[in-house]
Amino acid sequence: MGHDPPGLQTRLLHPRSGRHGDLPAEMAHGRVLRIGALPAFLKTYIDRPNFSFTDYLRGDVAVKGGISALVKAAHLAEAFHMNYEVHHGGNSLNNVANLHVIMAIKNCEFFEVLLPAGAQKYGLAQDIEVDPHGLVHAFEGAGLGAAIDFQLIERKKTAVLS
Repeated sequence: MGHDPPGLQTRLLHPRSGRHGDLPAEMAHGRVLRIGALPAFLKTYIDRPNFSFTDYLRGDVAVKGGISALVKAAHLAEAFHMNYEVHHGGNSLNNVANLHVIMAIKNCEFFEVLLPAGAQKYGLAQDIEVDPHGLVHAFEGAGLGAAIDFQLIERKKTAVLS
């Protein structure tokens, strides 16, 4: 882990007030990471880059608390010059959300595809497909851009709980 280059002054930014303050003298030679509204799972990540337990971090929208939490985790990895590789989402709609995160961050190199791919796809009118060049593309509609196949879901319905 490196330190700030000589001549740079490390300053803290208070997350609520936006006021700056000097770094306490006892912390002047170490790295300090301040993250406001820290999702609980990020606390488990912090020791890994600090102590070089891993070369990259991983997660996905469904397990790590949604899109915002996943983006925060990716930025944490980026702060330590690490990639954040996103897991397969387990189903079609989670994969669409994962793909949007992957496209919004710069420290992810892969979109994970499980095989057989058909076993992991369900409930969308059109699913994410790998093109002939090995790339995947996000949908362009509103929100996540995915059209849910409600007719398929209705046909497969076995019961309604009330």
